[in-house]
Amino acid sequence: GRITSTYQNEWPSLNGQLMTFNYSYDQNLKKVGGIGVNLQFDNIGAGTIKVQTASLIYAPTIKLFDGKLKISPAVGLGYRQFKLDWDKLVFGHDVVDRYNNELSTSNIEPASIASPDLNVGILVAHHNFVYGVAFHHINEPSQGLGGEFVVPMKFTAHATYVHEFKNELKLSPSFIYKAQSIYSSTYATVTGEYKHAKIGLGMQGRDVFIIQAGYNWKWASLAYSYDYKVSKLTNQNIYGNHEINLTAIFNSKKNEEHRKGVSLIAF
Repeated sequence: GRITSTYQNEWPSLNGQLMTFNYSYDQNLKKVGGIGVNLQFDNIGAGTIKVQTASLIYAPTIKLFDGKLKISPAVGLGYRQFKLDWDKLVFGHDVVDRYNNELSTSNIEPASIASPDLNVGILVAHHNFVYGVAFHHINEPSQGLGGEFVVPMKFTAHATYVHEFKNELKLSPSFIYKAQSIYSSTYATVTGEYKHAKIGLGMQGRDVFIIQAGYNWKWASLAYSYDYKVSKLTNQNIYGNHEINLTAIFNSKKNEEHRKGVSLIAF
């Protein structure tokens, strides 16, 4: 089994930065497949908006051609809660009106809305290649709070290749494409691992440079990732995006990160 915790702080120099806490547990059961639980907490604008998600995930493995080809469809059913604290918002009439009388919307109760969240995907592993696609928020959960606003469905496609050398060195290029509503982004990274240490470099689109570093112990791993924005349109004082990942592995004969039989470099 594996327990993973992730902390992400985007634009830490801003008062309204986005902070994300993610906790997950997954276990491979030989006759059943992979099962998992995922919890995520998003805190936006110093608590103005909070999004909490809990998901159950199931992913069986189908082996073909004597196990050389592995296909793993997955389905995740989640519960998503969106909260908005009106007291942390300032409207024009929250200050004073034209006659210098104070007005406020502080009597509005904090609003929240909850809805199911459906996700599906498929993963394919063949030799040293791993690739797959995923569809998140298929049912487009509501976050209306006074209007018909939904979370648009998100599409993700990814591909990874792992090359293992004889001297305990591994190199792995990977590519990720994400699309949601009218927005899309690409991620291209190259990661390397030598014995217990790992490092990675990449780009998100053309204006975000990604630096990764980590270390593996026998039953645990620690990784850090920093996204540095190089766009000329970006305020250089926002200090990018920081992410810390801690993973613990137990009841496993091998301490490597495997994705359907392929030994990956995990960040």
